[in-house]
Amino acid sequence: MAKAWGRGSIGGERSIANNDEDSATMAVEAVFDCLQGERRNGMGGLFFASTTAPYREKEISSLVATTADFPSEILTADFANGLRSGVAALRSALDAVGNGSAENILVVASDSRLGYPQSDSEQAFGDGAAALAVGSSGVIATLEGHYAISHEMMDVWRNADDTFVRSWESRWVLGEGYSNSMQKALAGLMKKKGIDAKAVTLAAFPGPDGRTHRRLAQVLGFDPKTQVVDPLLGQVGDCGAAHPLMMLVSALESAKPGDTILLGAYGNGPRPSSSK
Repeated sequence: MAKAWGRGSIGGERSIANNDEDSATMAVEAVFDCLQGERRNGMGGLFFASTTAPYREKEISSLVATTADFPSEILTADFANGLRSGVAALRSALDAVGNGSAENILVVASDSRLGYPQSDSEQAFGDGAAALAVGSSGVIATLEGHYAISHEMMDVWRNADDTFVRSWESRWVLGEGYSNSMQKALAGLMKKKGIDAKAVTLAAFPGPDGRTHRRLAQVLGFDPKTQVVDPLLGQVGDCGAAHPLMMLVSALESAKPGDTILLGAYGNGPRPSSSK
């Protein structure tokens, strides 16, 4: 990209959807990968999250569920319009299973955002999806607590007719938006649970760039080399609403019994949670 525009490169690689792929097709692939060897007819619901759904008015969760051969007697719902939609769908699935309204729900988040040509966003954005099965039995991790703050601000957005993502000046977005909000939310969760940074085995929270991500980890007291999950920016780029779940999947794949995982997400206000 940098060579094509004759400008500097921010480095790394990016995952790019092909011309016959979109957020729905990536979601289907993530669901297939998540459910390898598992029975579809026992699933009670499917939640889909994205800021780039291919339809302005049509439920994608039912499309994904049908393509994945789920039974018709299930709960489906779409979560949209914000980068926290992935973790919002996960939280809703945990609540639904916890209160007994569903025995299990599959959560899938997928995004394929476009940055303005020749911008840093064009180089930074990647395309990707992640899926997690939430259930009441046979689990590998449980929710131990959650904490959220909401702070209204115009940092990154798209209007109804926009093709490309817009944003304000980067120092405003990184300082007043991401860094301040994430620090308050993640520190607030640890205070609520009565733990410090040393009690966290793996901290999984996306970052807009490597330097800002490392700085936040250090401010919170985490060791970037041993406790912080790779933000994946150099491998796939920033995958929007799917990115927190992609990092959670990465953490779960490397975690051991008894580990504590701290998950955080930002997008018009972060929604962190912790699990064991």
